[in-house]
Amino acid sequence: MRMRLRGLAHIFMANAWLCSAVGLCILGAAGSPADAAEINAALGHGGSATQSTTNGGFTAALAVDGNFGNFTHTLSGDPNPTWQIDLGTSIRLDSLSIFNRGGGCCQSRLRDITVEVLDWAGNSVYVSPLLNPENILGGGGTGGPPQLDLPGLGVLGRTIRVIRTPDPDLSGTGGVGNADEGSVLSLGEVVARADNLALNRPVSESSNIGFAAANGNNDALGDFTHTSNADPSPFWQVDLEGAYYIDSVVIHNRDNCCGGRLRDITVDILAADGSTVVYSSPLLNPDNALGGGDPNNYASGPETLAVDLHALVGNAVGGNFVRVRRTPSQFTTGNVDDAIVLSMGEVQVFGAAVPEPSTLALAAMAGVGLLAAARRRRTV
Repeated sequence: MRMRLRGLAHIFMANAWLCSAVGLCILGAAGSPADAAEINAALGHGGSATQSTTNGGFTAALAVDGNFGNFTHTLSGDPNPTWQIDLGTSIRLDSLSIFNRGGGCCQSRLRDITVEVLDWAGNSVYVSPLLNPENILGGGGTGGPPQLDLPGLGVLGRTIRVIRTPDPDLSGTGGVGNADEGSVLSLGEVVARADNLALNRPVSESSNIGFAAANGNNDALGDFTHTSNADPSPFWQVDLEGAYYIDSVVIHNRDNCCGGRLRDITVDILAADGSTVVYSSPLLNPDNALGGGDPNNYASGPETLAVDLHALVGNAVGGNFVRVRRTPSQFTTGNVDDAIVLSMGEVQVFGAAVPEPSTLALAAMAGVGLLAAARRRRTV
């Protein structure tokens, strides 16, 4: 068994194997802490939503805009109707819900659905059973379910794909329906629930003019962090109030102005003492390369910056604090804030709780018993 282990993550990886091997999971290592705040991780990622074909203005982005009154729509001639979204980073998904289109029309088309989750490398890590086969939830007629749910997933992934298996003979509606009925994929909204470990946790800054990067609001104008322009080493930090295996960190830019200031960013994961650095990311958006390539551009920048630990180091990283810091820039437009201020709209941290020591001890005992049994079998 080959294991890639870094930092505190070796405990999680080793015991996840024991959990699987024993057949009785006593760790709960893939679960989320009870006090974490659940969010819709797909919301607002419309720019990375796609579908196999599009009918008019019924684009893929309409399934992740928070509006349950509109819907997506593929073409009736599409032989493999598919919708998918890239979440931008590895996120541990607690559950998924696919909501039917509203308006009372065409509910029966949400049938013969398969949901697939892919990891950061594009590998399939989860495939659902066929959901609502032959429109059984709609009674085999023209009605349909208000939503399809996949609870209790605990799946770590980056891309969510929704696939409809065409029904050319319209057996799912008793032979009733127009040209769209047999193959069109039409979704009202896709909700991907995950725990944001940073939400409403204690935060601090090296200097500040207010702080609002962990309150769940990354849309409101004026809701953002802002360090002082006299601060030579600006940083922002969140205390997760416990030990977690961190899968990814997502930084949302402020959306009212000055997006180009989100540059030359480093994300650190700190141990329980709040000072020992167990991981530092590569420099994110150096010289605002993601803001159009002009280092003197401070008007616009990336909507988000993401640190995907699974893509970068191969596994989650254990820690208690997450720190975001900016390296001051040599480029300036004359505004003293541009070159030095750290300003963010929201910071999200995704991951899972570190098991209690007593749970780890039980897992270790189970592992010892498992290995001893294996040795006995080899000697018989």
